[in-house]
Amino acid sequence: MTFNIGFCGGHHGLEEGVQAQDLVQSRLNAILKIVRQSSCDIVVLQEVDRHSRRSAYVNQYQSLVDHSGYPFHHWVSTWQHPWVPFPFTLNVMAHFGPIDAGQLILSRHPILTSDILDLPQRIDRSVIYNWFYLHQKYHEVRISILNQVIRIGHLHLEAFSVPTRRLQMQRIAEQIADVPTILAGDFNTSEGDSTLDSLQKVGLTPCKGADLLDFPAWAPMEQLSYVVHSRHFSGTAMIDRQSQVSDHFPMMASLELKNLPRI
Repeated sequence: MTFNIGFCGGHHGLEEGVQAQDLVQSRLNAILKIVRQSSCDIVVLQEVDRHSRRSAYVNQYQSLVDHSGYPFHHWVSTWQHPWVPFPFTLNVMAHFGPIDAGQLILSRHPILTSDILDLPQRIDRSVIYNWFYLHQKYHEVRISILNQVIRIGHLHLEAFSVPTRRLQMQRIAEQIADVPTILAGDFNTSEGDSTLDSLQKVGLTPCKGADLLDFPAWAPMEQLSYVVHSRHFSGTAMIDRQSQVSDHFPMMASLELKNLPRI
């Protein structure tokens, strides 16, 4: 499963700014239920807050680790700043303020190793802007399943700058080797912007499904979430539309290993 939980800010968290604690906790509880009931082996979650004013300082990371039922996990921080002046207003009390957020991998299987690649920030913005902005990462772990080692890549790409997103994907593609690999996350790609081309050139294929539009959750018009895989797998994907607790719907994929050599 890949799921952008939107810091438990609901449908319009970015526009609305700081959220009420009871609303954040209610959405977090609903997300925990979705994760627990999914029966997925691997769950990757984007926009998870640990200690952020925008989400009333609810430690979403700790709750997911403690109550999701997954024995193995790994975290990468993507946004830590003492004060983020967004939404842009002279009323500083409406700002997000302190941010501590990142990406979380939950696994039912042992995580053997973890590697983090820093991705380029927006190439269309100034150094000062990027100082306040998030720092996107490519997070790759190796997981042991039935005596096999599988590489799981987790990513959340740039949303507002297509050239930056393409550059980020190119950097990720450079890390891909001909080994069993699954990449998942919020690719933020829109049809026709060629973000996926770099992955397809190194032999990774997106999981297909009947209707994979996941954004926005109140009226899905785009597919922003993807699960892509190497030639060692075949698979299909689906969108879970049972609960609208984020601006995204979660995507689940079922993948089968094909003639995987034993280690």
